Amino acid sequence: MKHFVVALCVVISLACAACAACSSANSCEEHLLSPAVGSYCGLATLNCANACADSACQQMCIDSDTNPDCGRCLKNNQLACVNAEGCQALFDLFACCREANCLDAVDEQACVAAMCGDELANSMDCQLAEVDACGDEAGWCFVGSS
Repeated sequence: MKHFVVALCVVISLACAACAACSSANSCEEHLLSPAVGSYCGLATLNCANACADSACQQMCIDSDTNPDCGRCLKNNQLACVNAEGCQALFDLFACCREANCLDAVDEQACVAAMCGDELANSMDCQLAEVDACGDEAGWCFVGSS
């Protein structure tokens, strides 16, 4: 199975939706994610994505899945894996910055860009460097993988 390269800003945003607020910039809590296993995505989605030549095509396949949790499962598993491969500390710094500065922002994306751009860039750089080490963890979301 091909690796699913997803929009990491969306991944980070989804993963942090339930994060607790940080008490200060110097004491960021770990935001650990556990990989999900289950039938969140159909085999048609897997076949569609495997036939794609680029990530935009893969994302279209994922977005077309009948289960709205398919994309969330794939994104969660990719993020859990890259964090386990060495990106956890950088992800925690970004999540802490986002929680401290942007949770109540009218335009959260603009706030993150203005207030946490360096933390986001560092976390994303690490995730992109580690994504190949993750193998098929995202595949745990497909029918028949549990």
